[in-house]
Amino acid sequence: KKALQETINIARIGNQFITQEEPWKNEERRKPVVFVCLNIVKTLSVLLEPFIPESAEKIKKFINKETDWNQAAETEDSYEINDFEVLFQKIDDKRLKELINKFASKTGEVKKPKGGKPMISFSEFEKLDLKVAVVILNWNGREFLEKFLPGVIENSKNQAEIIIADNASTDDSIEFLKTNFPQIRVIQNRKNEGFAKGYNDALLQVNAQYYILLNSDIEVTPNWINPVIDMMDSDELIAVCQPKLRSFYERDKFEYAGAAGGFIDKYGYPFCRGRIFQTMESDTGQYNDPLEIFWATGACMFVRADVYQKLGGLDKRFFAHMEEIDFCWRAKNQGYKIMYCPDSTVFHVGGGTLPKKSWKKTYLNMRNNNIMLFKNLPQKRVLKVFIARVFLDGIAALKFLFDGGVKDLFAVVKAHWKFFSMVPQLKKERKIIIHHPVSKIYKKNLVVEYFLKGKRKFSDLDQNKMS
Repeated sequence: KKALQETINIARIGNQFITQEEPWKNEERRKPVVFVCLNIVKTLSVLLEPFIPESAEKIKKFINKETDWNQAAETEDSYEINDFEVLFQKIDDKRLKELINKFASKTGEVKKPKGGKPMISFSEFEKLDLKVAVVILNWNGREFLEKFLPGVIENSKNQAEIIIADNASTDDSIEFLKTNFPQIRVIQNRKNEGFAKGYNDALLQVNAQYYILLNSDIEVTPNWINPVIDMMDSDELIAVCQPKLRSFYERDKFEYAGAAGGFIDKYGYPFCRGRIFQTMESDTGQYNDPLEIFWATGACMFVRADVYQKLGGLDKRFFAHMEEIDFCWRAKNQGYKIMYCPDSTVFHVGGGTLPKKSWKKTYLNMRNNNIMLFKNLPQKRVLKVFIARVFLDGIAALKFLFDGGVKDLFAVVKAHWKFFSMVPQLKKERKIIIHHPVSKIYKKNLVVEYFLKGKRKFSDLDQNKMS
């Protein structure tokens, strides 16, 4: 009851600011305090749920504004609570006061609720001041969680909070987590709406300075977090960064999804240092230098939380594939840098959701690549690029046919049909997107370089042709 009443007191304060009562009419002055109030309520709801689910549900309604905060605060519902006082004997007011002062420093005095006690604090509240959050998006990945989550926990101690964002799994992932990792926070999305929207929805509920978007089929190594965070801390313009990505099964080789950092050619074909098309290089230390890149892998992407939210997160229309390249391009259009950190290494299984040879993957890659190009290319490049891409994608479709991939042929046709049906909407979006010439685009045709000239390694490419 004490915890519930304190929660309602906090809700009253939040309501005062939300309704813009004096002295909080200035929006910029209100935001920090509203942020603190809402997140105290959110954290309390997490602690209350195992003991009194009814009150947790009520608090969620406060957050979702499904009921009026003032009206809810006046109710006097009673609950049966066992051993609840024991939990709250460990509450520490001092920590909360420090955080309140930090967030309210530009707003003036933070008042107590009428007749209420001072706001409370507890160890879980430190999540509000969290620097790094590792967020693993899971969909029917129970086997990967069992195999790789213990290593993530062990190698992230005292460096980050681990959060599982579940995309409406139909296997026993949730039950497995509750039984074996009850200390891990789980965010449950209502539906599986893909990689992009799954992360967008989950990250709205995560308070941290940096997000790490981590695939469930990743094996991390000791000290995998700090080198990347140190690099990003050193330059505020670094919005996104990735570690070295190597293959889980062929451990001396780079892995397809990101290798030692991503690039695109002038027609939008993605490739990496260490991987061009289907050719993977062995890691002999040739790419052990930190480098600005064009895109960072979504399999293990470090990103500033404020930039992620400022850019609207990943484009949910992509569902899966290419969304990280699109995000990085949008960040570069805003003047940010994308970096590769060689001092951190992870190992990736790959193909955890869709197999490597899948017509669905062909469809998503083709469609999303065209959407990405149309959204982000400077105006003078749009027509030239798409004339070339129609021709090149046609050749790709014929190659699929000759290789027996009839479904892949139709996937290419379907991808182009879907893209062109979206052009009217994309034209509207182009009007509000800032377009600049950006760095780290290879100014030659990668298809010609690879298939006709036999250039199989990144080092074979003319480095002077990078924008």
